[in-house]
Amino acid sequence: MIAAYDPDIVIRTSGDEVVPDVRREETRHELHPDLALLVSTSGSAGSPRLVRLSADSVQANASAIAQYLYLRPSDTAATTLPLSSYYGLSVVNSHLLVGASLVLARPKQPLAWHTCLLTWQQSTPTPSEYPSRAGPSGSNPSRDWR
Repeated sequence: MIAAYDPDIVIRTSGDEVVPDVRREETRHELHPDLALLVSTSGSAGSPRLVRLSADSVQANASAIAQYLYLRPSDTAATTLPLSSYYGLSVVNSHLLVGASLVLARPKQPLAWHTCLLTWQQSTPTPSEYPSRAGPSGSNPSRDWR
């Protein structure tokens, strides 16, 4: 991937330490002015590819998720998905957009799951508190997890 895209900086990890590898001081690349983020795909259909995203598209995605899930400042999400994936990053973006909280977790960190579950139980609304997008039973399908 490095040979194919020739990045100016490569971020590596060494144990728990993040090590930036600056390959050149000045870029050789001409970037589109709307480019805000490059996200790697999973590579499930072959080799991974980079997807170009504008700031407007990242904002629109976070807003759409926050609206669909009725996210509120009292909500908390666990970041167990890698932030290098757009799915993991969209959890962060949508929750920060509404002023919600994040539990920065590693997948094998059971304490983080326990903390998140306790926070979720304390902040989850009752069905009568749900906004107007209610199913036939009067519950919100995106929040009816209890």
